[in-house]
Amino acid sequence: TAREREDERARAAESLVTKLLPVVDDLERSLDHAAKSAPEGEFGEFVGGVHAVYDKLVDVLSRTGVEAIDPAGQEFDMNEHQAVAHIEDTTLPESTVRDVYQKGYRMGGRVIRPAMVTVSKGGPAREAVEPSDGGEAEGN
Repeated sequence: TAREREDERARAAESLVTKLLPVVDDLERSLDHAAKSAPEGEFGEFVGGVHAVYDKLVDVLSRTGVEAIDPAGQEFDMNEHQAVAHIEDTTLPESTVRDVYQKGYRMGGRVIRPAMVTVSKGGPAREAVEPSDGGEAEGN
C-alpha cells in the first residue's frame, strides 16, 4: 500500500510538471526576445522581475528532481531527443545535435519530454569512444 501511494504521488508530480513545462518554454522565449530587444528603464526592470520569477520556477522544478535536456553539440540519442529534421552540415560529426528547438526534461531518471532537435548529416564519422575499464592509462 505504501509503495502504491508513493507511485501515485510520483505520477501526480510528473503530471503537474508536464503541464508546467509549456509555461517554462514561454518564459524562456519571452526572456530571449526581451534580451535581444535590450529593454531599458521601467521595461527593463519589468523584464528583470519576470526573469526572477522564471529563476524561482526553474529552481522549484530542479529541487523536485527535474533536469533539463539541452543537447546542443552532443551525439543524437533517440532515447532523449526527437529529431524534427536532418540538416546537411559537413562541419559537424555525423548525427550531432545541431539545433535545439525545445529543451527536453527528465524527472527521476525518466524522460518526461524529449528534446526537439535538428541532427547533422554529411559530416565526418563520429570518433568511437572506448569504454573506460577503470584501470590505469596505457604507458603508466
